[in-house]
Amino acid sequence: MRRFRRAAAAVPRPGCEAPASGLGLSTPLLAELEALCDHARNLSWLATREHRPEEYQRLASIVVARLLDGWAEQSDGHGTFRDLLTTLITDPAVGATGTTSAEHLIASAGTACEKG
Repeated sequence: MRRFRRAAAAVPRPGCEAPASGLGLSTPLLAELEALCDHARNLSWLATREHRPEEYQRLASIVVARLLDGWAEQSDGHGTFRDLLTTLITDPAVGATGTTSAEHLIASAGTACEKG
């Protein structure tokens, strides 16, 4: 008989509150963003259990680049990393979880990360 180990219970995290959630405004674009939020929900919890900084940075950079490409399209090419992150400060429900503050993320964005 094969025995399976019970996985540790995930630390409860608040759900992703995308702007269109619950408003009946679902579109393919918003559905993809909501799916991304759902898939990323436990990343900080998983990161405490696995130490793979090089791979994490490489994959996270790809995700951020794709988000910035989409933001550039949504803002007619004028969107920057900095203004994309301003929601982290202006809406506490969206704010960063964990030890990194939203203010630190925006301060470290710098001009090198900006598009536009």
